[in-house]
Amino acid sequence: EAAHSLGFKMHPTSDWSFQAGKGNLAGSIFVGCFIAYCDFGVSISTVPDGNTAVTIGRNVPWWTGVIGVKRVQGKCDELGNALGQALVNRQFNVLSHARD
Repeated sequence: EAAHSLGFKMHPTSDWSFQAGKGNLAGSIFVGCFIAYCDFGVSISTVPDGNTAVTIGRNVPWWTGVIGVKRVQGKCDELGNALGQALVNRQFNVLSHARD
């Protein structure tokens, strides 16, 4: 629900992962930084300490330049925050938010 509310299209890749996409690859090639082409891999896993981790792997559309890459990074942060808030709303504990 969180990803859909932000306009992402979802494609399950397994029981605990999905691809979240937004934008258009061809459009981003032609107009560069004006379109944020997002192709994120989202996975949920249990870590050794017993907590659950949500990981978002983002694409880096180098052809859009620094501005385009920053836009995609912003969309990734936006998705991560929305997923975290959705978990909090469902009474899950969110321990931290880290970015590479």
